[in-house]
Amino acid sequence: ASFVAQFAMKAWPTFFVIDPSTKTALAEHGGSLSLDELRALIDEALRTRDPAHASTPQVRALLEGHALFAKKQFAEAAKKYVDAARMPGPRVADASLAAIQAFSRAHDDAGCIDVGLQELGKFRTSSSSSDFVGYVVSCATDLDAKDPKRAEALTAARTAIARLTESPPPGASVDDKADALAILADCAQAQGDVAAFQAAHQKRLALLEADAKAQSTPERARVHDYARLNSYIALHRGDDAIEMLTERTQQLPTSYEAWARLASAYHQLGRDDDAIVACNRSIELSYGPRRLRYRTLLADIYKDKHDVANEKKAVAALVDDAEKLPDGQRDDATIAKAKARLAKL
Repeated sequence: ASFVAQFAMKAWPTFFVIDPSTKTALAEHGGSLSLDELRALIDEALRTRDPAHASTPQVRALLEGHALFAKKQFAEAAKKYVDAARMPGPRVADASLAAIQAFSRAHDDAGCIDVGLQELGKFRTSSSSSDFVGYVVSCATDLDAKDPKRAEALTAARTAIARLTESPPPGASVDDKADALAILADCAQAQGDVAAFQAAHQKRLALLEADAKAQSTPERARVHDYARLNSYIALHRGDDAIEMLTERTQQLPTSYEAWARLASAYHQLGRDDDAIVACNRSIELSYGPRRLRYRTLLADIYKDKHDVANEKKAVAALVDDAEKLPDGQRDDATIAKAKARLAKL
């Protein structure tokens, strides 16, 4: 909690290289990396300890962006990252992804789309290139349906992500490839292309199921459970999701994620009595900020059941847990939203 209070996260996970003498981030990366990319990031961070390298325009702009992002000054950080992305040097991919993540954290959809349209297709990395497109799609879908920028951004994003799914970048893991297919599906859905949406999820599910089947333990296989759940639901195969997650709770009975995913599957299928049992189990097993997500799910289940009394209890418990979190994990926006919901109830 104390670390997250000092360094804002770009995504989960975010990888930091921090100078122990200055307590400043020499490099950051929000998302996954291949082994070669991780080595390159560390090497570049070590070079940055040399004042001569740190003073080069692109690196200086990146470091200034990191410092602003750490202070949660996301709009200002985004401008520095955009500057870095448009300068010559080896950090274009890092700067571009950081820029669009900062615009997203600043809730600046216009800035997000502008940098997206500028930088789409300019780099190929194991996951960052797909993640970048994903932010473009997310920001575009937040715009009004009649906004011409929305259609322009979705068309450009779909072209870019289709290339990445057809020819994955070097070092892309199964997870990276599956994420790219999910982004393609999201883009197709936003454009109203049902056939392409389903085709992307079918390809994604086949990839994930084959990899899960090849794993030697339930702990390894469960890595893909959340992604498989989403594709099962997208393809109207909810019973398969229930079967998979029921087996997972039997294999890993103390896994709060397995129970929460089972609860989500039940809820999406309208089996809310079963969802309540699974969700309560996930709440019992979980802790910290993650528990807030499960308390929200429980409140939403009761809302859909039109059970106001239990919805109120669930939201009150959410507020209580949220207010007990330490700085860094505490989210005032979540607390305010929950309190407003409680007052309305």
